[in-house]
Amino acid sequence: MEFVRFGGLSSVNQKGYDPTMPGMHSPPMRKGLYAFPLGCIVPFMLGGDRPTAKGKARYVRDKDGNKIDFERDTDLYTNKKAKPYVVGSKEYYPDRNFYKVFSTEKARDGKHYWMRPAKMKKFDYEGEIWHHLGHNLKRSQILSQKGMWFLSDIHYYEKAFKKESLNLRHESASNSRKGDVGSVRGKFGDYCIDHLEVFIEKI
Repeated sequence: MEFVRFGGLSSVNQKGYDPTMPGMHSPPMRKGLYAFPLGCIVPFMLGGDRPTAKGKARYVRDKDGNKIDFERDTDLYTNKKAKPYVVGSKEYYPDRNFYKVFSTEKARDGKHYWMRPAKMKKFDYEGEIWHHLGHNLKRSQILSQKGMWFLSDIHYYEKAFKKESLNLRHESASNSRKGDVGSVRGKFGDYCIDHLEVFIEKI
């Protein structure tokens, strides 16, 4: 199964590790790396929209080197007919390699700027993997659990992943027919996909 992340593929010490597992996104182990399944990435959760880190996202600048104001120059960098989809506080345009971010500079000047996403690194992985899809597995298929993280073999994880996609698309279609939400989009319907993050101890 293919995964993506920003940066290297070496395990790193996790500063946020807490054995009491206070939150869903607390790392399950002291050392490892975060990733997402290919095609289901949430950039800001991997640091892919942070301009301050080396190799991460970059501001889009004009010919004079000035950052491009999102509100001022929206039409220059998007297809006017394209409809954005929203993840968290960001709007993503599927036909363009730009997105709106609430950057660290917003605190100083109150503006939003266009950015180029960092280049993702794809990799194949087979082995044990931490994930949030334990509700789609049998107890015997789960090797360990820490908070809301579940450890399983990659083959069982892949089955859980496919089941999650099927279930959420079905729910989205049902809600759409009832008029509760808009049209169904993507592998997981119109649902947020931040719970699809995975944690790998070592590649």
